[in-house]
Order: sequence, then structure tokens, then C-alpha cells
Amino acid sequence: MEQSAPSGEKKVKSSSESSIKTIAARYDIPYTTLLNRLKKSDRPTEQVAKEIASDTNRKIVRYFYGRKFYENIRELSEDKRINPENLKKKTIERRIKLQKANNPETVREDDQNTLIIDIMDEVFAPTKQGPKEIKLSLPNGLKLKGNLTTLHDICRKEFPDTTPKSFTTVQARLSGRQTIEWTPEEAFGFNPPPNYREVSYLVSDEGYKWMPDAPLDNVGVPVVVHAFKEVYISQSHFGKEFKIQPDMVSDYFKAGMTADDILRKFKII
Repeated sequence: MEQSAPSGEKKVKSSSESSIKTIAARYDIPYTTLLNRLKKSDRPTEQVAKEIASDTNRKIVRYFYGRKFYENIRELSEDKRINPENLKKKTIERRIKLQKANNPETVREDDQNTLIIDIMDEVFAPTKQGPKEIKLSLPNGLKLKGNLTTLHDICRKEFPDTTPKSFTTVQARLSGRQTIEWTPEEAFGFNPPPNYREVSYLVSDEGYKWMPDAPLDNVGVPVVVHAFKEVYISQSHFGKEFKIQPDMVSDYFKAGMTADDILRKFKII
């Protein structure tokens, strides 16, 4: 028995969001435009996308903010220069719609087929949120859950030697703006900073020693000397310990030498 093609609504539900997004990107058309058109059409997704892309009356929308043009809202959301608060794409999209309704003068024609939307600062304003809840494992095995202020107060009293004195230090580490994302345990000083994740097991499990001291922040790239079972917290500290000039240390590592290779070269080991 021949089955009829699914209706627009059923077709959208049966199609994954990622597949519709993939086809929209392939034809360089807005995802929401394709999604809305699919809900009203019984034709295959690919065919609908082709029709939208070939529509000579379709306006191309570009966004202008911070002296730069953006082709779509996804590009706006992924640019950390203008979106330091990491606002979600849907949030930015909703705010732009509101801006267009309240400030129509921010929408202008660039040419016959292109609209420019001048984004206002309000679009990227921080969202008002209550204190974010954080889950934290303590060195004694206990687990805590609470906002950052409360957890910092507790940890400063219980673990003053490892917890940063300043609340803002922990806050900055967990802000999401760091090059490498910090875990709560790293931010509070219970685990080594993220630069040292891959080598910290040598100290905790293999009997190696931090040199000159355990890192309290992302000081640099760690250097492992297996011959002495030492982990230096940066190339600079390694060079100072063995009286090797910084430029020489850098050149040797760039050439593919290990720390042990360098020490063998100078007959230290």
C-alpha cells in the first residue's frame, strides 16, 4: 500500500534539527527560514531549501556591530570579542527581533537585495541571573553544592592554604573567558591548574616532584625531567635550574628535543 508524504509539521518533527541545519548551511539560507517554510510544505527538505536559495526576491540580511559585518546570528554569538557573556544564539536572535520592532531605524537597505541591521549594545547586555550553583569536591572527600560566594567562604576557612584569598580570582577562573576552561576543583586550588592536567598524575601517582613549587596558576608549559622525576612548572624555571639560556631552551624544544635530551646534550645526565 502506497504511503502519502508526511505533512509539513510531521516532516519537521521526524527530521533532526542537525539535518535541517546542515541543509540550510549548504544552501546558505537562514535555518529559521527553512524551518518555517517546511512546516507549511509537504515537499522534501532539499527541494524547499533550493526554492528559498533561488528566490530572487529574498533579502540577504547582514549584521553590523563593533565596526564589523556578520553574515548570520551564529557568527555574532560565537565572537567572544562582542559576546563576552557567552549569550546563547537564541537569546541574541530574540533580542534582535525586539530591537527591530522597537527601533526600526536600525534596519537599512544596503542595496536591492541586502538589508543591514545595526546591532545595538543592548543586544549583548548581560542577562540578569541569580547566583549560579556550583558542585565542588573537597580534598577531604566531601561534596558541596552552592553559589560561589558561599563556597568561597567555606573553603577559605577549611582550606586556607589552597583556596585563593580573593573571591574574584575564583570568579574569573570560572567565568568561561579563560583560554582553557577551569573545573571548580582547579579554580579553588584543590587540583593543579588546567595547564598541568596531563602531567599532574606524575606527582600524585608516580612520585615526581613539582619544581620549584606546586603551581598555583597557569604559569607556563610544564617540563618533565624523567631522569630526576621532576616536573617544572614552566620552561623558564627549567632553564634557570640548569643554567640554560631561555632562547636555547626554546630552540631545543622547538627542534623536538625532550628535557632529558637537553640535559644529555650538556652531559648533566
